Amino acid sequence: MTRCLSALVLGLMLASPIAGLAGEPAADILAGRAKDCPKCDLAGANLKRSDLAGADLTGANLAGANLHRANLAGANLAGANLASANLTGANLTGADLTGDKLAGAKPPAAVPTPNPTASPSVTSPTR
Repeated sequence: MTRCLSALVLGLMLASPIAGLAGEPAADILAGRAKDCPKCDLAGANLKRSDLAGADLTGANLAGANLHRANLAGANLAGANLASANLTGANLTGADLTGDKLAGAKPPAAVPTPNPTASPSVTSPTR
């Protein structure tokens, strides 16, 4: 009887939708375990300050997602839906935005980056 009950409990646990979440690409991106999630539904997701550099997000639904200060440098966002997404401060350097839907998205502000090879300039006051 105990073996039957244990087998039943194990079977129910394996069939549970929660058990499958660890291997789902969208769940892995949200948990920071993965970067690639083509055609994923990430609408409304909080990806604030996420490191998604070089990620494959082709055709992903990121409508209304919070990508504030996310690193999307070199990411493939071709065909992604970024409508109403918050891209403020996001790094989109080299990202592929071909065919993206950007209606209502908050664009990233230009953020100056320091040039590490430039010497600091000091201006003396003129009299």
